[in-house]
Amino acid sequence: MPNSQSVSSTSRPQSEAGFRRLHWVDTARGLAIVLVVLAHCWRGLESSGLISLDDSWQGHLDRFIYLFHMNAFFVLTGSFLLQQAQRGTGRQFIGHLSRRLLYPLVLWTYVFISLRILAGAAANKPVGSEALLVLPLPPIEHLWFLWAMFLCMVIWGGLARTLPHLHKSPTAWIGLALAASLFWHSVEIPPLLVDWIMETLRHLPFVALGVALGFSARWMQGQMWLPPYMFLWAPAAFIGLEFIAQYADPKSFGLNILSALVTLLFLALSQSITRFWQSGHLMSGIQFLGRHSMAVFLAHTAFSAAMRIVLLKTGISDPNLHLLLGTVVGLLGPVALALFAQRLRVARLLGF
Repeated sequence: MPNSQSVSSTSRPQSEAGFRRLHWVDTARGLAIVLVVLAHCWRGLESSGLISLDDSWQGHLDRFIYLFHMNAFFVLTGSFLLQQAQRGTGRQFIGHLSRRLLYPLVLWTYVFISLRILAGAAANKPVGSEALLVLPLPPIEHLWFLWAMFLCMVIWGGLARTLPHLHKSPTAWIGLALAASLFWHSVEIPPLLVDWIMETLRHLPFVALGVALGFSARWMQGQMWLPPYMFLWAPAAFIGLEFIAQYADPKSFGLNILSALVTLLFLALSQSITRFWQSGHLMSGIQFLGRHSMAVFLAHTAFSAAMRIVLLKTGISDPNLHLLLGTVVGLLGPVALALFAQRLRVARLLGF
């Protein structure tokens, strides 16, 4: 998603960082975007009546993935937030965020609506041409992410610009993350505001956690890896935490802590994978997806839905084949579109 992944070549925290691409960030974003496409693909299959997520392996895996995969993007963005917030004026900061987050939100809102109109009854949620009259806010479908990220960065970035001492205190950011988590747990969001601010409040703690982590040179340089023997118990830890989370209140403080632990474990695994398996086509492919994660995020549902419609039109209803092909096309289609847009020099015009 937002391409904020630069770090100093020396051991300095994020607020003093220069610019060098971080391969572990590409790895984490690549792995997370694969999970985004996979989860949205089987949710699309459920909407079309091909599968049920209740008491199925997809349902358990869905709950597991949603413990951490979106949180990871917010933590990663937070790790680079102070770099962005201190550049230029406040107006320039807001302008940059608007171009990278709000513009794609508005553009792709109407792209999706137009595609649904064209798909007609074949769409999971058919709409008529009157749908083009809706406003892009509150956001529709998965575009909530762009709006929530924009608000999180404005809130924490604005606070960092207002209170300069926050550029020197990771402890303060840990406190802000805990306070934001407690606020999420205790506040009752008015129904009219749910679509506007719920996801922002849910993810504010994770951006603040990312800012705190950004003070660590080891974290920023991808050196918080797990030793090889830790890979033996890491899957068990993932599964155990997911099992516990299934019985937690969705708005509980405890679930936020669990989500943070699973998210940090996922990011530490990403650093470890990058260190121990840095070479090879698979790693290159994952990092390539990470570099194009914004394009994949914006366009994947259109490609996956098109694949599902084609398969159904040809009489193929095997959900496993739908899941496989929908995920592959949902990843490769947007990447091909992004590369074509780069060749034509219109990538920014498409929000990539």
